[in-house]
Amino acid sequence: MSRSAIIKLLGILFVATGSIHLILNAKGIWWSLFDLFHPGHFMTIQDYFVVAHLSLLLRLVLPVAILISGYGLLEIRRWGWSLAIINCVVTFIRNFLGILYVAVVSFKLRNQPMPTFPEGGHIFVVSMWPNYIYILASALLMFLLTRKSLRDAFNH
Repeated sequence: MSRSAIIKLLGILFVATGSIHLILNAKGIWWSLFDLFHPGHFMTIQDYFVVAHLSLLLRLVLPVAILISGYGLLEIRRWGWSLAIINCVVTFIRNFLGILYVAVVSFKLRNQPMPTFPEGGHIFVVSMWPNYIYILASALLMFLLTRKSLRDAFNH
């Protein structure tokens, strides 16, 4: 497979990923925008700025940047390659910090007794597998994008 075909496939992957994130997170994007313009009374002003802006960044700006980098990869532009690497690094760091946070919280709460749950209460089970998959995929994409043969394709 030629390197331009690999770059085009990576571009399609980035465009598809960005589009899927935007479509699946449409409700979350709407609530992030709503929270940005209608702050709740339960937060301090510092928490409001951090939570509202970070939520909007992760739900809207990052998928749009992934979509734009995919377009840049399809057009074999240097800025698309740079933006794709930045997106992979941000995704890697974000998910790695999430895994570290869960590990620290689990360690701190390891000796706590199991709470009693009320009748009819909802219990949510959080899986860490998506974070592991995102870390593995972003590391693999960083490896592919920084290979000398693909890097040289963007230098010309």
